Amino acid sequence: MRENRTGWTIGGGVEWAITPNWSIAGQYNFVDLRTHDVTFPVLGVERIEQHVHLATARLNYRFGFGGSGAQY
Repeated sequence: MRENRTGWTIGGGVEWAITPNWSIAGQYNFVDLRTHDVTFPVLGVERIEQHVHLATARLNYRFGFGGSGAQY
């Protein structure tokens, strides 16, 4: 069974420059795909709640292409 789900998301993040080319970052997102009723042949109707807590941590390197990044 295929279907599209709708919902909403909210999140935020921070990034710190360590050097002109290196930075570390963290981000958190909460995704709510709402409650959905699914009918199973033997079990009957089950209510499914889909909530996702997603956290990431990153180490970034910026190449010196163009005007941003390290200047030598």
